[in-house]
Amino acid sequence: MAQEAIPGQAGSTPKGSAPPGRAIGGRLAAAILPAVGFAIMLLVWQLLSYRLGRYLPPPGQVLALAFANLTESRYLEGLGMPSGGFLPHLLSTTFTVLTGLALGNVVGIGAASAAWFSDTVDAALAPLADVLGSIPILVAAPFFLIWFGPGDATKIGLVALYAAAMLYAYAGAAFRNIRRAYVEYARTLGASRARCFRRVILPAALPELFGGLRATLGAAWGLAVIAELLGSTTGSGRIIIVAWGVSDVGLMLAGLLWICGIAVGFDALLMLIRKFALKWA
Repeated sequence: MAQEAIPGQAGSTPKGSAPPGRAIGGRLAAAILPAVGFAIMLLVWQLLSYRLGRYLPPPGQVLALAFANLTESRYLEGLGMPSGGFLPHLLSTTFTVLTGLALGNVVGIGAASAAWFSDTVDAALAPLADVLGSIPILVAAPFFLIWFGPGDATKIGLVALYAAAMLYAYAGAAFRNIRRAYVEYARTLGASRARCFRRVILPAALPELFGGLRATLGAAWGLAVIAELLGSTTGSGRIIIVAWGVSDVGLMLAGLLWICGIAVGFDALLMLIRKFALKWA
């Protein structure tokens, strides 16, 4: 007669946990599948390059261009760009994204926090955030260019505007999704409304806030590059628009490759911060 597995005995699996083999298989799949998807993309890109010729250089050629022009490029200087290759422009775009995101973070989450404390503030800010967030950047950018000129202020302002609108929506939803019973329980124990917000609402909303911050960070890179495309003297978008002027698709893709790589790196950094900040989640 077969014996039942005893908890803690060899060969038994704790209740609610996956078998070791399945857990290992899940981790391998999580590591391998993204690489497979990336390899498929490169293969499709390579095949299309045979068909499109100079209008879509192969991945190897684009990668070589990206590294060859990173810190110095006589070719870019010949097109009227400043010395230093891609690097100063990549740093400019990164500065725009991080500064605009920081400003948007303060304004968006700060406004959502104020709306949590006051229904009047919520009623006043909600339609404004909806309107600002729904304005296409191609419409907003010309106004910013007229008001601030083709400089860093315009790019940072555009990124901050849209980041604030997005984070206001994400933070507001995160605060509203917290069960009211938690707040009521804290209030019965004597906590003030401000203390409830600091000790109950904010910690409980952090998982959703990180999700909103991740989505906003991803959108911020696109917003910054679009702003640079429309009118800027520096940035990755400026490289792309100059290369487009001479129909150099390889250089355009090389600049895009760098900005995508930086964006992925910052996304990974944000997820690492999330992992340490939400150990309890």
